[in-house]
Amino acid sequence: MTTAGAAATEALPDLLPRAGSRVAVAGGCGELGKSLVRASLAANLQVVIFDRPALLQAGSIPNGAKAIGVEATDGASITEAFAGLAQTHGDLDHLFFVIGFSPTPPRPLRDSDIDQWDSVMSVNLRSAFLFARVALPLLRKRPQSSVTFVSSALTYGVQSGYGPYIAAKSGLNGLVRALAIENAPHVRVNAVAPSVMLTPFLGGGTGQGGEHRERSDWFDATAAASVVPMQRLCTPGDVVGPMLFLASDAARFITGQILHVNGGRLTP
Repeated sequence: MTTAGAAATEALPDLLPRAGSRVAVAGGCGELGKSLVRASLAANLQVVIFDRPALLQAGSIPNGAKAIGVEATDGASITEAFAGLAQTHGDLDHLFFVIGFSPTPPRPLRDSDIDQWDSVMSVNLRSAFLFARVALPLLRKRPQSSVTFVSSALTYGVQSGYGPYIAAKSGLNGLVRALAIENAPHVRVNAVAPSVMLTPFLGGGTGQGGEHRERSDWFDATAAASVVPMQRLCTPGDVVGPMLFLASDAARFITGQILHVNGGRLTP
């Protein structure tokens, strides 16, 4: 490699958030959240997990991570949690939002009652707004800060039976774009849209009892993988890398985007 080429390579920004960055993982006790927490700690990030108190008590918090109990649909609870974060950790560099669930097994919209609709909207969309609203004042104090949400491939490749979830995550996509425009250039806001993963989500989500295997017996993993060009299902590890990238300096000119992680199943 030429001297000029070596210098250009050395000038490239890191593909991970800066070591020592303060990150919050909302939903850090779920399968994807736990993978993201482990990867963040391995990247020498300061990690704070936000999740329901019952989940924090039931699970083991990795060494090096801090945990704060919060009810994701309760604005007062989130405000109190971030006030505690500000007192103990100061400002915030990055927020990762990985909270979400869908009623399972899938069912048509005509069979969904209003209480179920409201619950899906509240957890997947309302809580995303509540977390972003409270976190943004802390994020705006830091250079190169960001918010990264988890959307869904279902918002682009609609499948029957997921109506409330698709509607909520489609709303989240709009929230990402609006937040990105309103907070540029101070805070970048993006989302990843993964395809189906073999996690407790298939049973309704970790916080909804999805860790019980029998609740996901309706799902045919072999059939689902057969229509993916990469010939397998998405894994949490496939999603964590893109999320950390979006919080890195290498993504410093990326905002308002939905990054698709679906093995080629969709090419929107």
